[in-house]
Amino acid sequence: MKAFIRAVDRFCAKHPRFGIGNFMLYIVIGNAIVYLASMMDSSGLFATYLALYPAGILRGEVWRLVTFVFVPDAGNIISLALFMYFYYFIGRTLERVWGRGKFLIYYLTGMLLMIICAFILHFAGMETLIFGARYLNLSMFFAFATFSRITACCSFSSSPSRSNGSP
Repeated sequence: MKAFIRAVDRFCAKHPRFGIGNFMLYIVIGNAIVYLASMMDSSGLFATYLALYPAGILRGEVWRLVTFVFVPDAGNIISLALFMYFYYFIGRTLERVWGRGKFLIYYLTGMLLMIICAFILHFAGMETLIFGARYLNLSMFFAFATFSRITACCSFSSSPSRSNGSP
């Protein structure tokens, strides 16, 4: 694993312009668009056509290899807004600390691993239909926690908090 991390670091050092700036914003906007389109879909099948479904991919529905990350994992608009804010906040922080290239490689590697796991389950005889990249996005929280000991995470307060106990 250390060799992989060193290879990624070398690649990012050699190609400093590699990556997509503000990448999580594109993911969040894609989630919002798919959520709104799903709300307008009377059949309720729109998100199903975007989900990661190995049997569909084997039939030629290759768009599923990418579109599953845009399927939101929230049931209502409030939870969607909170999840998207949280994912954007953490993703933006990781991108700022690691750099565009390393964060993009992290996210794409997570997507690849989700696809591999879905195909392993498919060939093991379990039908899988993966809606969204919930666990990939939640894994960003663990990556965020490794370098951030004390961070005011997702503070909705307009006033700064005081640590000495005085009001």
